[in-house]
Amino acid sequence: MNKTNSHSDFGRNERRSKILWSLQSILGYIWDIIVNIIIIVGVLLIYSNAHNTFEIIVYSLLILVFLSIIFYGAGNAQISMQTRIFLARELVGKDDIKLDTEIEEATFLLDKMMYKYYINTVFRFLIFIIVLYNLIPVLL
Repeated sequence: MNKTNSHSDFGRNERRSKILWSLQSILGYIWDIIVNIIIIVGVLLIYSNAHNTFEIIVYSLLILVFLSIIFYGAGNAQISMQTRIFLARELVGKDDIKLDTEIEEATFLLDKMMYKYYINTVFRFLIFIIVLYNLIPVLL
């Protein structure tokens, strides 16, 4: 029984890996990268149009508020999803195969969200560095 369960888990993990790295998923990741590059270009354009220290400070504060809202929303969504999956696993018995499959699908979606979260985090960090690069000289 244990041998069959581990074989089933291996097949399930292999299937999940194929879906996570399917053409559709990769195109989704590429789309996220393109959107983030557009956001960075927008931030750079904002700073290129700032003419005095007041504008730079205001733009920097607005971008920092934007980043904090984005991070809060993404982090909150991740924690909420992980908590729901954990509670569902605790409540579902081993006998209920249908619910176990749904929990497995939710775990898969969480894995997919994590890859997008990592991509977005790298770009948000770059935006944060751009803000600091523009804000620190003005404040000193």
